[in-house]
Amino acid sequence: MPAVRTATTTGLFCSRQHFNDPRARFCAYCGVSMAQASLLLVEGPRPSLGVLVFTDGTAVPLDRTVLVGRDTPNDARVRRGEAVGLTLGDRAGHLSRLHAEVRLEGWEVQLVDHASTNGTFVYDERHRTWHRLAPNHPYLLTPGASLAFGRYTAMFASPLRPAAA
Repeated sequence: MPAVRTATTTGLFCSRQHFNDPRARFCAYCGVSMAQASLLLVEGPRPSLGVLVFTDGTAVPLDRTVLVGRDTPNDARVRRGEAVGLTLGDRAGHLSRLHAEVRLEGWEVQLVDHASTNGTFVYDERHRTWHRLAPNHPYLLTPGASLAFGRYTAMFASPLRPAAA
């Protein structure tokens, strides 16, 4: 079993010493205003950025990048402990060996299709349709987003909300 590597990122501590996204107006943990926080950016351990909740109730925490497919344990990043392999049972052959990746970059969660045969999709709430992702182009996920890997669907849930523009 590979050693788990703790990811770090740049952030700010609130007055109660919770590590936060530097864009946050309020602490994601205790709700205190970040207006009084030091503006000194520091490197710290990145907290979990949320969870993928599949329709069968399976919950996958997002504390590291997650590789999705039918043969993820053989990926070098999984073997090194840099990513989690999520192997979904796929007797019908709808998933590629390495189908997609839920990538954690700083404080953002990105969905990347790895040129999968049957596609990776995000639900477009406005147009009420599924949008197929272009291969190898990161798509920024926001809390509440519905996504699909072949025929497997999940929702991205997170208490950490991006700062308002």
